[in-house]
Amino acid sequence: MGFIRKGKKKARVMKGKENIRDWGELPDNIVDTISERLLLSDCISMSRVCNSWRNVLKQSFPNSNKKPRGLPWLVMSEQQENIFRSCYSVLEQGNNNKKLRKLKLPEAYGKYFWGSFQDWLIAVDQVIKYGNLMISLLNPFTRVQVNLPQVFQCYHKLVLSGSPNSDQTIYFLLGDYYGINIALWFPGSDRWCNCKVENIKDVFFRDSIFFNGYFYLLTEDYNIHLLDAAKARSEIMKQGSSAATITTQIFELEKPENIPERGFVIRNLVESSGRILLVCRFFRYLELEDFEGNENYDFKVYRLEHQGENMAWKELGHLGDQVLFMGRNCCGSFSTKDLGDEFANCVFH
Repeated sequence: MGFIRKGKKKARVMKGKENIRDWGELPDNIVDTISERLLLSDCISMSRVCNSWRNVLKQSFPNSNKKPRGLPWLVMSEQQENIFRSCYSVLEQGNNNKKLRKLKLPEAYGKYFWGSFQDWLIAVDQVIKYGNLMISLLNPFTRVQVNLPQVFQCYHKLVLSGSPNSDQTIYFLLGDYYGINIALWFPGSDRWCNCKVENIKDVFFRDSIFFNGYFYLLTEDYNIHLLDAAKARSEIMKQGSSAATITTQIFELEKPENIPERGFVIRNLVESSGRILLVCRFFRYLELEDFEGNENYDFKVYRLEHQGENMAWKELGHLGDQVLFMGRNCCGSFSTKDLGDEFANCVFH
């Protein structure tokens, strides 16, 4: 059986295998027809068979000049002493065994993950003797690692202004305690710079993201501080020490509506379709016969609105075509154009 391609080109028979055809010669319209009957996860696998199939299938993705990046995986915790890390694909169909993958990462042995940034895992190793953290970024596909200077273990989140491959990227650490909130590092520096925010006192930053040249810092009171990344870098270089004073632009916002008075709230910022969202997860303590602990019983999503020179939180009743993935230190937003319409308006947490 032969395949007819566009024009008059015939399918190529592989040498020494008279009855085997080169699947790369399958006509484009047939590849496209097959893909229309497959799940997204299968289309992504299909796109990696050969270049000709990839060229056809990538037209179905919103960024047609890029290869499909695949479905998001959740990396399971408590696996520091194993070179294989279990990853769970919540969006793939089938039973749990089909959703579970093993990723060989000997470079991450003994380390735990704070989360991820683009295709990079943020790996952390605690140096018990000195009470420091060793932080690195690991690309599990290329095996490239970027090692950052050691830092005192009072921090819990790393935010990047750009790709780890760039010398212009600024690395931002968010701390756990009042008065020890921020540290910055950029390539060319031999140590982290502990930063004090000018003219503020007893402010605890709950979360941070980078967006359009600024680090957005969320306070305990739901206010927003904007830190100009380029200006902060310039100030640190000018002051030339391991400690520096930086300035932020402060926006005082009203507390979002419908925040419960009891229990506790985990607050995360996430960029979604060019807008900044605040996701609040509400917990309450339960003491049952077969369970004792905190239960995540509800969540709400708010959008940061710019109102002239001011800002405000607006509660959202629907996410549109967006899908949110919420971890404790790492959050992400995807479009259903990438993942499939059945996942619209969903939050995985």
